[in-house]
Amino acid sequence: MIQRGQLYFHTIRHLKMAQIFSRIRRKVHKPRIKTNPTPPVLLSLSVRCPGKARSLIGPRTFGFLGQSLQLNSPATWNDPKYDPLALFNLHYFDDLDASDASLRIVWHQDLLRLWIQQNPWQGGGVGWEAYPISLRVVNWIKWQWRFKCQPSNFDDSLAVQARYLWASLETHLGGNHLWANAKALIFCGLYFSGDEAQHWLRRGVAILKREIPIQVLKDGGHFERSPMYHAIMTQDLLELIEIVRQREFPSLDPALALWTETAGRMLYWAQVMAHPDGQLAFFNDAAFGIAATPGELLEYGKKLELTVATLPQGLVSLGESGYIRIAVGDAVLLADVGAIGPDELPGHAHADTLSFEFSLKGQRLVVNSGTSSYWDQTLRDWQRGTPSHNTVCINGKNSSEVWSRFRVARRARARVLVCSQVQHGEYILQASHNGYLRLRGRPVHTRTWTINEHSLIIDDVIAGPFKSARAHLYFHPSVLPERRSDQELGLDFTGGKVLLSASTAMKLQHAVFYPEFGKEIGNHVAVIDCGATLRVNFKY
Repeated sequence: MIQRGQLYFHTIRHLKMAQIFSRIRRKVHKPRIKTNPTPPVLLSLSVRCPGKARSLIGPRTFGFLGQSLQLNSPATWNDPKYDPLALFNLHYFDDLDASDASLRIVWHQDLLRLWIQQNPWQGGGVGWEAYPISLRVVNWIKWQWRFKCQPSNFDDSLAVQARYLWASLETHLGGNHLWANAKALIFCGLYFSGDEAQHWLRRGVAILKREIPIQVLKDGGHFERSPMYHAIMTQDLLELIEIVRQREFPSLDPALALWTETAGRMLYWAQVMAHPDGQLAFFNDAAFGIAATPGELLEYGKKLELTVATLPQGLVSLGESGYIRIAVGDAVLLADVGAIGPDELPGHAHADTLSFEFSLKGQRLVVNSGTSSYWDQTLRDWQRGTPSHNTVCINGKNSSEVWSRFRVARRARARVLVCSQVQHGEYILQASHNGYLRLRGRPVHTRTWTINEHSLIIDDVIAGPFKSARAHLYFHPSVLPERRSDQELGLDFTGGKVLLSASTAMKLQHAVFYPEFGKEIGNHVAVIDCGATLRVNFKY
């Protein structure tokens, strides 16, 4: 009981007062919906954004997150036997925005009709939570603009959803949820005309004007430090830029200028945090198949003629986000040396401080374990925990106290000590964190990466007494490790061979890599029980 009370205390104390008041208000306040006539619809716009993956595999059969969901009855929309995230996806209607959506227009019309009939706002349910509304109305509007067909009551339903969203904005959460709310209001404000639509538009624009300086850091990264959510929100801005440019609203020129400048920085950040294979890195909550790839976003940005800085070789420091990229020859290192996320919103954070990922000759060698579920508590705990990442776990504890799916109590604070080029073609990065000061002995972990064209050396130092310390190195599933000795492994990959050595014995074990929601692939991990110091050397 005491321990759980401590978790709550160290979680709640970081919340802003506005979040607390908003949570209380949501408990006692129920949204009130106006019964005004549906506003008139404006002319269609065009959106050239990257299409989503197909999720409708039969007329009423869905496949997403590794699950199959059959829409058999009205109760299915809220059926508790399904993973809550699967139900959220059911209500998103992402398949309307799939690249090949034109092949399923009849199916889509049927599903739209069903949703309108079977999900009245008075009944509440999953579909009337603000986040599903936000994603759904954008998908509906883009689908209508693209195909110019709709079932009866389509516009009436959209207007009711916009009104409900207006009354239930997620100010208690903020972050990517409030951002999505704002985007949806802007889409609705540009889909319809009239005074009410203008209210939606102005509210959405005002939210983003306030939130962008908070949520987008100076280096272009989203403050939740998730490459996946960063990509989602970058696409949000690109879509808003594209549609606003097509409407003649001089009052939106300042907003458009802010969005354009911000999108350029966010696109640059996405480049920095991508591996040479063009996909995102697995820090915090991140998975393939949810967001557009960095390459797709850059291509979209080019269509919009945005200015994006070129990614340089060598060292790139995303100082505000706390990520470092070092590219030397064929080697690319991505390291996490910053905060796990904003204090008031760490829901997508992992206890991965001082973890890293590593690619060589265009292929991933060392990877964090990924994210595949938000609702399987046991799996969620493991995937967020320190032992599933490429860092050191002390006394079997997580460096940040991740708990209850989206909560964090005490969290690690990292500090960069050295970040520089020491000589031509060689770089050094050193950082430490205080996440284990809560333990007896108050140990501090310091890690140093030294990288050049031929090797990556990692030195770990633990200052202060501790009972045990264990380092993990997770290899990409395509990497085939072979034991050479107690302290050496040979790593075979398509680009060649790497010799991995350690200053103490390594255990080679089977592990699991989670690159997508609902998907797991076998891989290997080197587990190293270490003392006060440890050196690991990749020679290539």
